Amino acid sequence: MINFAGKVALVTGAGQGIGAAIAITLAEYGADAVVNDRSLSDSLLDVVRQIEALGRRALPIAADVADYEQVRDMIAQAVREMGRIDILVNNAGIIRRGGCSITRPRNGSGCCGSTCGVRITVPAKWCRS
Repeated sequence: MINFAGKVALVTGAGQGIGAAIAITLAEYGADAVVNDRSLSDSLLDVVRQIEALGRRALPIAADVADYEQVRDMIAQAVREMGRIDILVNNAGIIRRGGCSITRPRNGSGCCGSTCGVRITVPAKWCRS
């Protein structure tokens, strides 16, 4: 059996769907959770309630993971309030309807600020933090 007791997980994109399911499952296996989304939505706060109902600690943090300063601040808050981060689930993604220029991103963030941009460039930001 998997046992994450005493571990702290940070799950990005945890306000709904796969991210919410991952955060709740980690809590079922004993982990406390820092749950992140771009805003403190009702759905993110519902994930917090579900984790706390399992007897685990949960800390919701609103931050845009494509923004380095917000990532740095989120990590600092998570460590300050939870003591450390043992597990990182980089689940955040962006859905854009319509075309995207692969060779010349519109906003300079790479991949038009899309899911690939968040999943490729964000880990480097995490490492710097």
